[in-house]
Amino acid sequence: MSSYRRLAVGLLALTFVACSDESLDIVVDGIDSNEPVLVAYFEELRRATQASPRSAQLRGQLGMAYDANDFFDAAATTYKQAARLDSADFAWPYLQAVALSNHGNYADALKAMDLAFALNATNPGAWLLRGNWLLEMDTYADARIAYEQAVALAKDPATSAAASVGLARAMLRQEQPQAAAELLQALTQSFPHPYVQQVLATAYLRLGQSAEAGELLTMLGERPQARLNWPDPISARKLAYVRGFSGQLKVAERLLKNGKGTEALAILTDLRSRESDVSRFPDGRRLYNTMTFAYRVVDRRDLAESVLVEALETYPDFPMFHFTLAVLLAERGDNAGALDRLDLALTLDPTLLAAYDRKFDLLRSARRFDEALAVFDVRMSYGNVATQAYFDAGLVAGTLTRWMLAIGYFEQALVLDPEFARAELFLAHSLASAGKFDAADTALANAARLGIDATDVAVARKRLDDLRNGEAQ
Repeated sequence: MSSYRRLAVGLLALTFVACSDESLDIVVDGIDSNEPVLVAYFEELRRATQASPRSAQLRGQLGMAYDANDFFDAAATTYKQAARLDSADFAWPYLQAVALSNHGNYADALKAMDLAFALNATNPGAWLLRGNWLLEMDTYADARIAYEQAVALAKDPATSAAASVGLARAMLRQEQPQAAAELLQALTQSFPHPYVQQVLATAYLRLGQSAEAGELLTMLGERPQARLNWPDPISARKLAYVRGFSGQLKVAERLLKNGKGTEALAILTDLRSRESDVSRFPDGRRLYNTMTFAYRVVDRRDLAESVLVEALETYPDFPMFHFTLAVLLAERGDNAGALDRLDLALTLDPTLLAAYDRKFDLLRSARRFDEALAVFDVRMSYGNVATQAYFDAGLVAGTLTRWMLAIGYFEQALVLDPEFARAELFLAHSLASAGKFDAADTALANAARLGIDATDVAVARKRLDDLRNGEAQ
């Protein structure tokens, strides 16, 4: 996407009606798009705005056109201009905030949303978005307050559920997994959405309730889970401004985000059938990727796999297609084929971290533990290793009775998450096996404090005592 530019004298042969404020100069973007229909559409809207440069409505429509077609910077500035022209319309600062957030500019998005709140502080979706952005900025207490406002103001089940899940996520960040689990357990009764269950599984893991977490994760399977969404009539207005191949693709992606796989596939298959040469579009790879995701959402792995095979004929050197095909092969039990695809993906892109993680999991499942640890060793060299990954590597090292290595992995997991109860339990097990009994006592006490089931603690305590007394086999 090109960076947007202020309109200069003579650009696109437009002659402007004079404005008293340079900050209202019409923003130009999309002129170098490879989709003529989109270029012409933007020019048409700019000409209408030029004819009535003080019209907030026309300025906002131009902003929505930029926004709907992914020109977020241009959209944000144009919305800001619309807000200056009509300072009483909640929609313009609200949409400006959302556009800014699409590039991760949460600080400015929050400032724009504050202007919207000054006009209307009762919109639950606005509070929900505020909570999401604050959570991304690791401002947990303020995020929690925003989610609580959203819960209080919600008028429909979807908004209420999304706000409650946000509140639970804030609780988890504040190291309150019990409160989060209780909230989500109640929510699953009235709103049994897979994403609610996924976050509940995270809460169970934080509480050391691995059996409950495992039951939920097994039920959810590997199919992608759409996040919760809620009615947003203001943002929905943008859909009328979508144009071109990439625009329709964006609509399909939005439908998928809302869990509407069948509706998304109708658009995607139409796009694919109308274009004999998808590779001429910069979004060609994105089309195949989105189609694959859509087929997985509707649980048609066979069709997802056939799309990927076709995609690889056009883009044989795109590592993500090899990676996704590996995931599908593993889901139908072809682990050997999956490992081959992962190796291809890593050959094409040695920094594709998800491929290392998936390869580690497959090798561990095949009980090829030494190979799994070798993969994990390479994965660590790239950094940003997840807490759970260190824990899983610790389990594999323990299976091989490589106790000092296991201790290191469990300790690293606890550095990243000091409340990881099961990491403390297995650290105690590894320390005891390595003859470090005092340290094992401390780790076991920590596991008990963090809520590990009393039976598990008792079993670990007996083993520790037996090892200390030389009675364990």
